[in-house]
Amino acid sequence: MLINTSCSTHQSEDIAKPEKFIPKEEFLEIMIDIRLVETVIRQKISLGGDIRELTRYYYKDLFTKHNIDKEQLNANVEYYASFPDEMADINEQIVEYLSELESEVKEQKHIEKGE
Repeated sequence: MLINTSCSTHQSEDIAKPEKFIPKEEFLEIMIDIRLVETVIRQKISLGGDIRELTRYYYKDLFTKHNIDKEQLNANVEYYASFPDEMADINEQIVEYLSELESEVKEQKHIEKGE
């Protein structure tokens, strides 16, 4: 279920605000979780996991955690993607968050190793 977050060819006035609109901060949290889920899925596939089963399992948890469904997510992705500057800002924040998370994980590993 890879979510396409690239810039859309739609103009912002072509896409109506979704009925179940997700505010930007919540949308950002969801998109961060999607990146993490996609990373876990790719790792498990490389170890022989079934892509359909893994995708179903992890996205079900993601939808439950954020109290959304696939249609609501897709409508909001399409809406935000119709604003390229807004989506670029969201993607930048995702990268910043994940970079910080990676640094924390590396630091924790050094602590655990006693370095």
